[in-house]
Amino acid sequence: MNILIAGGTGLIGTALVALMEERGDSVRILTRSPNLTSNGAVGYAHWQGSAGPELGSHITWSDAVVNLAGANIGSKRWSNQRKKEILDSRVKSTSALAEAVARSDAPPHVLVQASAVGYYGYHPTETVLTEDSPVGPDFLAGVCQAWETAANPVASKGVRLAIARFGVVLSPDGGALQRMLPAARMGAGGRLGSGRQPFPWIHLRDAAAAVKFLIDKQDAQGPFNVASPEPCSNGEFARSLARRVRRPILLFLPAFQVRLMFGEMADMLLEGQNASAQRLQDAGFSFAFENLDAALHDLV
Repeated sequence: MNILIAGGTGLIGTALVALMEERGDSVRILTRSPNLTSNGAVGYAHWQGSAGPELGSHITWSDAVVNLAGANIGSKRWSNQRKKEILDSRVKSTSALAEAVARSDAPPHVLVQASAVGYYGYHPTETVLTEDSPVGPDFLAGVCQAWETAANPVASKGVRLAIARFGVVLSPDGGALQRMLPAARMGAGGRLGSGRQPFPWIHLRDAAAAVKFLIDKQDAQGPFNVASPEPCSNGEFARSLARRVRRPILLFLPAFQVRLMFGEMADMLLEGQNASAQRLQDAGFSFAFENLDAALHDLV
């Protein structure tokens, strides 16, 4: 199978490419970097995330398209300019890909489109969120809604659209866990705020495997929450990580300090979503890491 991946050099993309290569698929990665060299079954194509004639040949080549492209939401404080970058990097690249698929005379069978459980806004742990739950009112929820909507033009070609709403992807090589580990090893990895906010985590290996599953599952259509079926709170995650690195929790950050440090981004850290993975499991997906302690034992 020929797999075209936008955002294939990121955290999830790198793990997905390894899975695809392992089973013998040919992978072509759309990347902003002009310096990557094709190697064996993995090729690279320079792409700036916008519409252009070069996309047509890549779309025609592909049997499946995966769109993981988007600026990192947690790498910088959310100025108005940064918020625009977060939105535009997702919506413009998705629109370009979807419109190229809609124009193609030989479209792929499926587009797997990334999104996030932030789609639902922020809710307490007792509120279980399914794919039918409404969109939230905050900035990230609006980004997710616009991101998903931008993929809709593929329907005009009868292309199956599966949307992966990711939780917090755990890996020591990037993302939230990589940033948390140094503090945890110094005893400063305690809860944020009350610690009661839900933490919708998923092991990187399961996140990549879920995308592979959505590529292959011919009746998988619409949104799927890609988060562990055993969610935890922020405080529970902090305690589990402390046990894993064998350090006591000496410090935690009260809510006011988190807001001083991160501004509007603090809402993402002090609130969360208890996103149900039931629809993904009912479709036939099996998680390798349902339990947080087992996941952290593997990762750290």
